Amino acid sequence: MNITLLLTLQLVADAVLCVAVVFLFAVVNREIKRRGGGVDPKALGEFSRLIAESQGAAENLLRAMDDSRKILKEISFAVEEKERRLRMLMDATDVRLSAVESREGEEGAGEPGDRYEKAVDLIGQGLTEGEIAERLGLTEGEVSLIVELKRKKDEPA
Repeated sequence: MNITLLLTLQLVADAVLCVAVVFLFAVVNREIKRRGGGVDPKALGEFSRLIAESQGAAENLLRAMDDSRKILKEISFAVEEKERRLRMLMDATDVRLSAVESREGEEGAGEPGDRYEKAVDLIGQGLTEGEIAERLGLTEGEVSLIVELKRKKDEPA
């Protein structure tokens, strides 16, 4: 085969393809005109509305997230403050408890009879059984028993 023949065939094929493309463009153009311009204004308006709603919802979400972040930060600060106050109260309670335990240790350091004598003295001073029990580290039952024994001892035989 001759090169000239091949080039001629190539030119004919290119010309046929060009005519086919032009024909397709003409058919597509005629279809678009028949349908009214190709883009439906109603669909375009709906699409624009959906985009606007989406943007508004995204802005609302971002605002809500920002508000939630601020609220969580405030709650965190409040919890930290309450924790700090609770630690201070616990430390103060430990100090007071140590003081009470050392006082009870001093008051109850002697023999049980010493506490019972102190109970009798406090009964004479007019303290209630509950107050005496609290001061001396006794139970109210013990104090009641001491009161009964003192009363029986003081009765004439």
